[in-house]
Amino acid sequence: MFWNYLKVTWRNIKRYKGYSFINIIGLAVGLACCILILLWVQDELSYDRFHSKADDLYRAVKEYHKTEPATHYWPVSAPLAPALKENYPEIIKAARFTHLRRGQLVKYGEKSLLETQICLTDPDFFEMFTFPLLQGDPASVLSNPNSLVISEEMATKYFGSENPLGKTLNINNEYDFTVTGIMKNVPHNSHLKFDFLVPFIRIEDFEKEWAVLDNWTLSGFATYVLLKKNTSLQELNHKIKDFILKHVAQSKDLLYLQPLKDIHLYSSHIQFGIEGQGNIKYVYIFSVVAFFVLIIACINFMNLATARSSNRAKEVGLRKVVGARRPQLMGQFFYESVLMALLSLILAVVLVELFLPAFRDLSGKPLDLGFSSNINVLLAIVVMTLITGFLSGTYPALFLSSLRPVKVLKGRLKTEGRGYLFRKILVVSQFSLSILLIICTILVSIQVDYMRNRKLGLDKEQVVYLPIRSEQVGKYDSLKIELLKRAGIRNVAASSNIPTYGVILTLDYITWEGKDPEDTKVFHATSTGYDFIETLNMEIIQGRSFSEEYPADENAVVINETAQKLIGMENPVGKRLMLPDSELPIIGIVKDYHFRSLHSEIEPLLLINAPSLYRYILIKLDSGDIPSTLANIESTWKTFFPDTPFEYHFLDEAYGKLYRTEQQMGTLFNYFTGLAILISCLGLFGLASFMAEKRTKEIGIRKVLGAPVSGVVILLNKEFIKWVLIANIFAWPVAYYAMSKWLQGFAYRTKIEVWSFALAALIALAIAVVTVSYKSIKAATANPVESLRYE
Repeated sequence: MFWNYLKVTWRNIKRYKGYSFINIIGLAVGLACCILILLWVQDELSYDRFHSKADDLYRAVKEYHKTEPATHYWPVSAPLAPALKENYPEIIKAARFTHLRRGQLVKYGEKSLLETQICLTDPDFFEMFTFPLLQGDPASVLSNPNSLVISEEMATKYFGSENPLGKTLNINNEYDFTVTGIMKNVPHNSHLKFDFLVPFIRIEDFEKEWAVLDNWTLSGFATYVLLKKNTSLQELNHKIKDFILKHVAQSKDLLYLQPLKDIHLYSSHIQFGIEGQGNIKYVYIFSVVAFFVLIIACINFMNLATARSSNRAKEVGLRKVVGARRPQLMGQFFYESVLMALLSLILAVVLVELFLPAFRDLSGKPLDLGFSSNINVLLAIVVMTLITGFLSGTYPALFLSSLRPVKVLKGRLKTEGRGYLFRKILVVSQFSLSILLIICTILVSIQVDYMRNRKLGLDKEQVVYLPIRSEQVGKYDSLKIELLKRAGIRNVAASSNIPTYGVILTLDYITWEGKDPEDTKVFHATSTGYDFIETLNMEIIQGRSFSEEYPADENAVVINETAQKLIGMENPVGKRLMLPDSELPIIGIVKDYHFRSLHSEIEPLLLINAPSLYRYILIKLDSGDIPSTLANIESTWKTFFPDTPFEYHFLDEAYGKLYRTEQQMGTLFNYFTGLAILISCLGLFGLASFMAEKRTKEIGIRKVLGAPVSGVVILLNKEFIKWVLIANIFAWPVAYYAMSKWLQGFAYRTKIEVWSFALAALIALAIAVVTVSYKSIKAATANPVESLRYE
């Protein structure tokens, strides 16, 4: 029986091959889009879940609760980890973790390379986290202060086919480390990224300006803890809440633990986000987009299936006359619909394989369609495909199979009216979703352009920055003099941070004349050298910037406008900011500039002059021959630092990285919205073909009676135009609400303008008219003799 059903089904698919082709293609495209998006979503949800103890691993986070809203930070002080382990029996292991803030020179024999993924951690690290060691003992691999663990990739890079274990690597021409372990490369879905691990006890060798190991007031390190099984997080967080206050009497920080599995997606409220950090909001957004695209494809499939089935009433009548029973007819319709849906799924998998390489580049993720790693996604898609096939077969299976053959064969049965309202609802729903996606795409593009083009308070164009290590800072002044002699270089400055990561300290213990004792304002600080403000073309609105003509400027400070407002002085130049161990005279006020992304408001900032903290050199270039100028910079660099590879980056690219997530989101929206519109067009094209076919005789009579071609085209188009206009009524409010919520995540955002909704409506209307008009014009220009010759 199954093979008989299959043969008849295949024969009917070929019989209605035009509709069948549109049906299969439309659903296949929708399924392919859905699979691609769900692969991305699954990857985002997989972060840090590969650790065998992930359920019991947590990160320490500070909450500064005196601000409104409260400010959260993951960098904490170095003594916190051992103190937590010692004081709370629920914590069985603890490890500190930090990236060295700049590239380090790594040497082995004649090979000398600059590495940026060197991190420091504690001996418990490999017993807490699942980063498998190919060689070495997890319990002791970092127990020696001179030990070093490297990734498999670094082992090949430096040692080739040699066994690295026991070999010595030199860092910064100062410190020798012995390779005690080789680990597998860190998976891409880990929020911790590193290629080298050094014992944390060596931190003061690399951060010479800080005494950090016993310093409770200096924060800059991540702390992770492993809890006993079944420990109540809520109870433990209550216990440790005031732990920092026990060691820092003036602290206003509360402490809590954040689950490891939440770090990647649930940390948007935490300051100093990790590069590549995700956001659960975008997982929800793209999950909804996948659902919408799939629903549009399913609506398209069901719409055409029900439209096609209404032409088969006579077929059902004849089959009943020759003995077919209702269950047989129902089974036939269900088989036919499900088979077409499964053919769509096969084609969708082929499309995914074809476009997956491009999607990998677009998303920046090493995605694949392996069955074992994506079984949940694939099973969900198969189930959705079967449900779609079953639902689209329900109307013909239940209604057409119940028809009485006498009425059908005598032509006294009208089947069209029963499916018309259903198809009308489906088309309106389909276009509502399409218009919603179009509006969202327009507004996302406007916000991304707004972020990229907003005035930042500084000139980021044609500025390159070079990382510089602490031991190289002593030669900075001489290097600057030589660089300024080179053609194409307009200015040179140094700073502790590039402007996109614009703070090195957060200070909550600053006072000034007239300060309210209850005031809890927090200031950020960054170290900038002479000519920093001039190099980035910032504006001084009061006083002056740092100048070598004033030796006292080494202990002075320039504040931004926001800091001035918080201090509450109209003219603070000449006043002093008091720290526990020093006083800083204010010499100038710089116009506010964005030192973080536009997600955050500009905060109070102090520019201090502390050369020991310099980590970057910023160079403003002329707009002439930039490659030649970069070559001049490199040759000068090699003169001063012959053993250090030359590394440079452009500042505008650093700012671009701040909005990489939004740019990717905008690009993905463009593609998936385009495909959703394509699917809708396929559905409209099929429906237009069906309606033109149903009204062939009517069109012929109208033409015989003198109706013009334009009149016939309008007749056939007006129904679809009406449906698209109705779809706008449902799409606009939903789009406005959704985009208002999304834009609230930006401190600086564009306005939602009415024209963006009107543009989406015009785009949808134009697409519908163009799609339907092809069949309308073809039907209107057909010879009426062909349709009426047998009447």
